[in-house]
Amino acid sequence: TDDPTYCRWAMMVMGQRRDFAWTARTAADFLTRPEDWPETRYERKARRQGREVWYFRYLRL
Repeated sequence: TDDPTYCRWAMMVMGQRRDFAWTARTAADFLTRPEDWPETRYERKARRQGREVWYFRYLRL
């Protein structure tokens, strides 16, 4: 996501879940688009406008 409000909300909600684990170990894990994820037009637009993009990956436990 490139939306800081959604980012905070998603982290808050998912942080309360015990059936999912966030897989990021370093900032690079959520600031770098995984190789198997296609770039979206929204991501391109956000980067053109100078906004950060975050990538969330969770593992279902």
